Amino acid sequence: MADLRKNPELKVYTNPRLVYDYIAINMKKENSPVSDKRVRSALAMLLDRKEVVDNILLGFADP
Repeated sequence: MADLRKNPELKVYTNPRLVYDYIAINMKKENSPVSDKRVRSALAMLLDRKEVVDNILLGFADP
């Protein structure tokens, strides 16, 4: 997609996606570190949402 956008002879149109993407974590597993809300909160703070949007979703999302 990035190559297409760079081509001056093409006009690339996009529409907003009407879906949600998420990562699910199994919190019910016994003795799992992610069963602790503080650990899940720390993981959420570590995630660079803009990096995910830019490099995995190729800019097709809002962080």
